[in-house]
Parts: sequence; C-alpha cells; structure tokens
Amino acid sequence: MSTQADPAPSDDRFLEMLEERETLLVYADWLEERGETARAEVLRLQYKLVSGAGGDDRGEIAARMLEIGANLDPAWRRAISRPSVAGSTWTGRSDKNPFIVRFLADGVVNYHYGAGSTSYQNATWLQVGCAVGIETNRHYADYEGAIDATGELLAGMAHNITGARWAWSVALTTDPALVRIPDNVVTTVFTHTTPAAPAKRERRRVPAAKKGSAKAKAKAKTTPKAQAKARPAPKAKPKAKARPPAKSTKKKPSRK
Repeated sequence: MSTQADPAPSDDRFLEMLEERETLLVYADWLEERGETARAEVLRLQYKLVSGAGGDDRGEIAARMLEIGANLDPAWRRAISRPSVAGSTWTGRSDKNPFIVRFLADGVVNYHYGAGSTSYQNATWLQVGCAVGIETNRHYADYEGAIDATGELLAGMAHNITGARWAWSVALTTDPALVRIPDNVVTTVFTHTTPAAPAKRERRRVPAAKKGSAKAKAKAKTTPKAQAKARPAPKAKPKAKARPPAKSTKKKPSRK
C-alpha cells in the first residue's frame, strides 16, 4: 500500500492556509530560512495584530508593516491582505469630524471629510495584511491603521506635515447612500509646504557720529563726564574770624 507524502512547503501552499493563525509564524520561519527577512517580519507583525498581542501599539505595528510592505511584491501583498478593502466603504470619525472612506479598486481613495456635500479624490491607499494606509494630497496627511479580528472596524492614528496627530476610526458599511460616490467630487491635488519659521529681526546698527559734527557735540554734552564739567564748582565757605582772647580781670601782683 502506497502513501502519498505531504506536498513540499511553498508560497502557494502557505497562502492557502493563512486562515489558520499559527500558519503566519510557520510561514515566517520558512521565509527567514530562505533569506526573505522582510516578508518574514511582515507576517510576524501580522500575527501580533490578529492575535491581539499588539495591545496599544497597533498603530505603530501597522505603520511598520506599511513601511516594509511598500517595497514588496504587490501580488504577494494582495495575497496576504485579508479581508481586502478594495471596493469597500467605511464610515466613522477622523478626530472629531465625520469621515467616509471609499477604497476604489485602482488604489485611489474617495473620501468625505467634515460637513458639506463635497467629496475628495486626491488620495491613495495601500494595504499590507490587515494594515491599511491612506495618504492625502501627496502626503500632506497620512493615516495608518489596522482592521480588527471581526474585519469590520479599521482604526489607527493620523498625522500631517505640521506635526499634528489624531485618532481615526471607521466601520465597514453597505449603506447605499454612503457607498455611492457623490456628484460633487474634487480631484485637485493640493500642494502644501511645511510652515516657514518666523524670520529673525535684525538689530539695526546706528552709525557712530563723526568728531566735530553737531550730533557728536550734542551727544558729548549728554555724557556724565560732560555734565560734571558743566556744573559750577561749589563756593568755598568763608573761614570764621578768630576771636581775640578774653582779657583777664585778675590783677597782676605788684612788684613793688
């Protein structure tokens, strides 16, 4: 009786088994043995997020995954990105403002921020595993977040070139009124620069007055030395006249 051996490990074989959480670590070890350290790190970070081991560092873990994944094969990125956000719509808050995000299939984002009916289509998205990144207006603002275990909540941190940081959180929606892209869409990519530092005020140097000029003479009169010379010398008090000695009333003895 013949027995069939298990197929040799391969990328395709591991990708078929990614629904099992522990496969992420086995796959990461297999990749590392072959020198694929970048892909191995992404899978270990993915394991932290899906297992809940990331704790309060989920935003930082997602940012690291996006940083590494940006340089990896796009086909492999898509294969490990489950669930994929392509074609989905999410609604929630960016800081305190209403936020609707539509992930278009071509990597473009249509989003609605704040009040009003205008939506913007000047942003792009990237997904690496369950980590999702959005950049708006050529990285004026960047959003990094992770999809939770339910696949229905995406949350993380955002920052812009001014140094501001804020939290954002959106939930998956199928509401037709939100899924539909409004007619009023702005596609202009606005250019922004870092605010310039205030210019230092230069102290104006007053040129020294030339000797003999009227200004120099006037200035000389105001110096303490000049003022001392200008004061009249105090008059000396007259010396008191010496009084003649008082005549004695005692009679001198007679020599007689």
